[in-house]
Amino acid sequence: KTYLIAGHRRLAAARMLGWKSIPYTLTEYETIAAAKMATFNDNDQHVETDPFAKCRQIVAMLDAGVPVKDVARRMARSPKWVERCRPIVEIVDANDGICDKLTVGTIAKIAAMPEKVRGKLVKSALNRAGCCYGRKVSTSDIRWDIQREQADLDEAKFDTKPCKRCEKRTGAQPDLWNEIDGKLGHCNDCACFRE
Repeated sequence: KTYLIAGHRRLAAARMLGWKSIPYTLTEYETIAAAKMATFNDNDQHVETDPFAKCRQIVAMLDAGVPVKDVARRMARSPKWVERCRPIVEIVDANDGICDKLTVGTIAKIAAMPEKVRGKLVKSALNRAGCCYGRKVSTSDIRWDIQREQADLDEAKFDTKPCKRCEKRTGAQPDLWNEIDGKLGHCNDCACFRE
């Protein structure tokens, strides 16, 4: 069976002009994942995709079997960034209208927190939405709520060497938490910190 993977806009324009044929390239994809990647590449070139739609596309590619490292390379992002898309989509799907009330950065930071505290942070952020006078809730609006769920590794009363390898600390995610590379930062998993 043959499917149109890329070129929907060109085909629609040709039909509008009444053209009977247009040049095309027939490509066989060995996997659905490869076809999804081609679709994503085509859409990414033509459409200014909103960040949540982009996260959905990334999750669809991952679900189709495209390896995280391949998606990360295509997006020029870290694998950790790609992996954060799934919890972002889960938060958006579970909270109707959240995209109109919270900034992308706020949802991304909530998604980077342990699953057990995400609901509490979402609820807190949505409660603040009524106090923002029509603007979206930003990360700075819920900074204190997030920090209550974090532990400062500089104040740890234990040897933090194992923490340097942990992906749950803010210093391991400088693209999200604006940490200086090499700094331990804060632990996003207080239960682990207390152990």
